[in-house]
Amino acid sequence: MWSDGADVDEVRGVIQSGLKIGFQDFSLRSLPWKLFFSLAIPQIKKALNIGGVLTNTSSWKSTSTKKGAQIDLVIDRRDQVVNLCEVKYSINPYTITKSYAENLRNKIGVFRNETKTGKSLFLTMITTYGLEENTYSKSLVQNELTMDVLFE
Repeated sequence: MWSDGADVDEVRGVIQSGLKIGFQDFSLRSLPWKLFFSLAIPQIKKALNIGGVLTNTSSWKSTSTKKGAQIDLVIDRRDQVVNLCEVKYSINPYTITKSYAENLRNKIGVFRNETKTGKSLFLTMITTYGLEENTYSKSLVQNELTMDVLFE
């Protein structure tokens, strides 16, 4: 069972049903997908090996009108690290392109600038089937999680 009492097999079935009917464009459904991951904080922390670390979690949106940014899930850790989690749904391994890498760098920079944090920032990608390994994923991503960690 998840921390909110949901049955793991039921949740897994919902996800797999969505994948079987072929959500080609999940943008219209991205809010429920991101909400789904926000309910799985204990599983995400366990997968990051920070289950015993005190944390605060939230989403974050820039207050800047220029080059604004939004982070799907922020895990602010007591050990002086902040995981900036980007949640991506894809029916294949997710590819970080050159333009998306620039977008991620912008998000990290805007977050650091606006929050004035001195903590280390770790980019964490949470995807359905992992990341396609390339130069951008290797240079930017500190942690990569797939939906499988939600059911362990």
